[in-house]
Amino acid sequence: MIKYEDLKLIAETRLKEATALYEADLYDGAAYICGYVVETALKARICKNLKIKEYPDDGKEKPIFSSHDFDRLLLLGGLQNRISLSNKRTKKLFENWSLLTNWRPERRYTLGGYNKQAVKDLLDALEKGQYGFFNWIKKLW
Repeated sequence: MIKYEDLKLIAETRLKEATALYEADLYDGAAYICGYVVETALKARICKNLKIKEYPDDGKEKPIFSSHDFDRLLLLGGLQNRISLSNKRTKKLFENWSLLTNWRPERRYTLGGYNKQAVKDLLDALEKGQYGFFNWIKKLW
């Protein structure tokens, strides 16, 4: 089990790591780490939503909570209705979410899949403006 407060710190740290890798021209690693920013941020939100102090990803809860599936984590966090194409006000959030959900943990086994612009787009989808996913979800922790 991972503590709620630790998940928030991990998400913030992973974002710094992704940015550092991007600045070092290590684009595949930066993109890969961006996925874990999303995952840990969602898991922190789930803790908040369920009013629990630790993320339940072991024991009998493992089949439900041990997941890299962003849509499942969004559902568990009670946010599935907040990111929607039909919500005109948050269209940019939906666009950012759509870009970020292309991530897969299996990408750790590939090289050369990302270039500088693709990673900049991911980092912007996380941090740019009020509807950068990371900026947005932090307000819901």
